Amino acid sequence: MLRRVAVGLICVVVAGCGQGGGVAPGPDQPKPDAEAFRAAQLQQLAQAPAPEGVSPALWRQLKDALSKMLSQSGKVALAAPVSDASAARLAYDGGTQLSWGYACQGDYDQNSQVNISDLARLGQHYGATTGGGPFPPDSIESVVDGDGNGEINIADVTPIGQNFGRRAAGFNVYQSTDQADLPAANDGPNGAGAQTLGAVALADAVGDAATQRLQFSFNVPAPPANGLFWVRPNDAADGSGAHGTPSIAAGPERVSQPGGVQLPLSSGGPRSALPLQLELGHSRALLGG
Repeated sequence: MLRRVAVGLICVVVAGCGQGGGVAPGPDQPKPDAEAFRAAQLQQLAQAPAPEGVSPALWRQLKDALSKMLSQSGKVALAAPVSDASAARLAYDGGTQLSWGYACQGDYDQNSQVNISDLARLGQHYGATTGGGPFPPDSIESVVDGDGNGEINIADVTPIGQNFGRRAAGFNVYQSTDQADLPAANDGPNGAGAQTLGAVALADAVGDAATQRLQFSFNVPAPPANGLFWVRPNDAADGSGAHGTPSIAAGPERVSQPGGVQLPLSSGGPRSALPLQLELGHSRALLGG
């Protein structure tokens, strides 16, 4: 059963949450034009004061970097995330429960959309480092480390700019007994045999978005013995919008411990060209490839 914990969607940086503000529109609200959204965000960014805990000098540096990216590229996509780094880490407990963490590259405050408010979280964790290797996957540092290199620095502005406007208002859960139904690309369709089991909204997440990666769970009443499961972010909370990057896949037949055999999804190439990864607890063995 899903635990429902209200997740406050607050505008960390901007003074108001009108058009172009820090929170994505709800399912009953019209979606703004991408160019109008970009223009409004740039205007608010220019006026945004340094958030608590971030020095004015660093804030100016972060603002200038993002403003330059948005002004030069002008690429804004008001749709679900489709980058490889937006793939959720799906786990299956061997019984009936699926679980995964929030995944939308560049959405550092986990408010459902990549926008200027994500600079505040970046500034607050600026300079954090592991000294080598990635941050723990469920830590807030892992969320804010947009390029996944174990250091939170100016380079992490780039994932915000590259994914600006992308939304993950919730996740759809899918099931199939045929591996061929796994999407062949991050923005590609599911196969004809894929079954939609349900949608999990951001409001159903567990955890504190300011201190950790938000967590989701979904109960599968009667998992098929040879089934595969995967989740995809959706830009509508009710799951009716555009879907994005598929998670790794998990299923009953592939489980020895929670995590099971997971099929990493990629933006290129068919599934048959991908190696299988066997994850048992924290160990990983590469099969094939």
